[in-house]
Amino acid sequence: MSKLSSQDNNTVRVNSMVDNFIKTKAATWQDDVAFLDAMGNVTKAEVLAFANQFLKTIITQLFIKEREKIKALQK
Repeated sequence: MSKLSSQDNNTVRVNSMVDNFIKTKAATWQDDVAFLDAMGNVTKAEVLAFANQFLKTIITQLFIKEREKIKALQK
């Protein structure tokens, strides 16, 4: 997710593309551009559906653990 969020900044996106272009001598340039295009087509609804499907249980478990820690500290 951090890679996705870092792409919100145009400077980071351009630097990433230039670095990949230089490192691979343009061998995978089309793949890099296609990946960024594909990421740009992901909708908010798709991200939320993914999060609800795969992350809901994990987030719930983390919340329960944190709540238990807080209760232990309050005793």
